[in-house]
Parts: sequence; C-alpha cells; structure tokens
Amino acid sequence: MAENGNKRKVYLTDGKGTGSFTWVAGETSSNLSLQRNMIETSDKNSEHATFIAGRQSGTGSVTVNLDDSATTSQRKMVEAFHNGQSIFVFMGEVGTDGKTPTNGTAYEALISGLDRDYPDDAVVTATFNLQLTGAPLEYPSIS
Repeated sequence: MAENGNKRKVYLTDGKGTGSFTWVAGETSSNLSLQRNMIETSDKNSEHATFIAGRQSGTGSVTVNLDDSATTSQRKMVEAFHNGQSIFVFMGEVGTDGKTPTNGTAYEALISGLDRDYPDDAVVTATFNLQLTGAPLEYPSIS
C-alpha cells in the first residue's frame, strides 16, 4: 500500500529507540540506505559467481529548513558534528503518545557531513549526512 512520506519523520532520541522522541523541526526530507557487503566464494571451477552475506552498514540524511536556535534538535546535530559525537535517531512513525516507535528504524549515527545552502530569494536549508554505527533496530521488529 502506498504511503505519504510526511507520516515518517526524523526524531532525535535518548537511546536507540528509547527515551524521549524530539522531532527535528523544519525537516523537509530524509532518507535511509542500508547495505550489506557481499563476499565472493566462487573458485576457478565455478561457472557462476557465488556469495555469502558479510557485514551490514548504512547511511542516511535529513534536510531541514535551517534554524540555528540554541535549543533546537538541529543545533544539537550541529554540535554533534563539530564534536565528533554520535546521536541516536529514529526515522519513522511514533504512536499517539509521542514516545513509542511504531514503524521505522532506530539507530546510532555519526554526522559525516553538514551541507548548508544559502539561495537567493529562498529558504536557507541544511542537510545532515549520517553514517550508521552499530546495528539498526527495525519497528515492527524483524524475527
């Protein structure tokens, strides 16, 4: 079933899928890309390549209408970038209580890049590029 992307938002959390969920206000778009290394196991007698699954990794990004206020989630992300600190992120939907993840992915990430765009006659934006560290948690959980 198709779903409107505005239902899934980016939140900073106190832990991986736990604690308070603070929406990254001004968010206009986000993405998450999960990968797995493939290790080739074929030999010289193999007619076709064969593989086994290796380690997983992932990257993500969130683009926002810039707000440098000292108390915003955006500001916390800027500080984490400059200090080389990880953040806890949830991308998805939370329940009506505002603190229970229902659909999406929780993970720890380092901010690998911060791109700001200052166009003439348009909103100033920032894009935070994220490098996942450790295993992500999927909601609903995967068995």
